[in-house]
Amino acid sequence: FFILTMSLPTTITVTIAFLVVAGLILPSVHSLSNSKPNFQDIVSKMRADLPQPKTASPSVSSSNIDYASPPSCVAQEARSLNLFSTTPLIHSAPLSRLCHPHPVFLKLDLLQPSGSFKDRGMAHLCTTVQKMHNSASNSDTTDRMKVISSSGGNAGLAVTTVARNIPKMDVSVIVPETTKPLVVEKLHSLGAEVTIHGKNWNAADALARQWVDDAKKSGGGAVYVSPYDNP
Repeated sequence: FFILTMSLPTTITVTIAFLVVAGLILPSVHSLSNSKPNFQDIVSKMRADLPQPKTASPSVSSSNIDYASPPSCVAQEARSLNLFSTTPLIHSAPLSRLCHPHPVFLKLDLLQPSGSFKDRGMAHLCTTVQKMHNSASNSDTTDRMKVISSSGGNAGLAVTTVARNIPKMDVSVIVPETTKPLVVEKLHSLGAEVTIHGKNWNAADALARQWVDDAKKSGGGAVYVSPYDNP
């Protein structure tokens, strides 16, 4: 296959590669329906069948996290808050044959409320931040706090989706000028305060960090949320 494609024009090579990948993945998706599959219909139906995340109450978000827990307990703690869905695994026969004798399963985290796996980490991060804020405020849960992120992608959508279900938590998302209008509109619809700044993500991220520093100097309760790098 590789010898053949090396001698072909780039467009044909890419087309062949796409068809090969489609042949590996689409049979697993097709098995979800007896009729001709419509991807959006499949996702919508499966998402509707999942247990819906519940709004966290102040008592849940402020008492269920054990900071002494080992890393293996983080997922269990976040799951107990019901801020993300338990998504299904589907077996992929084509990929399992390629990786024989190891079976391969596809995790359908596109069915999370925000559409990506990042709901999981953001759920734990936001509830942890809330507990720290409440402790610093001498248990005054009437004070609002804000998380500030710099992602117009999955991370920004995830933190906005999670934070809107946590009491007294506001979200600001700073995105670069290259962000698609559809993403900006979706962030707005989820309740985020959206600021468009800079030619690229680095500029947007620098402004997010500056806002957090300014808030801390003035005694505000803003916390920086990295889209990819938080211990």
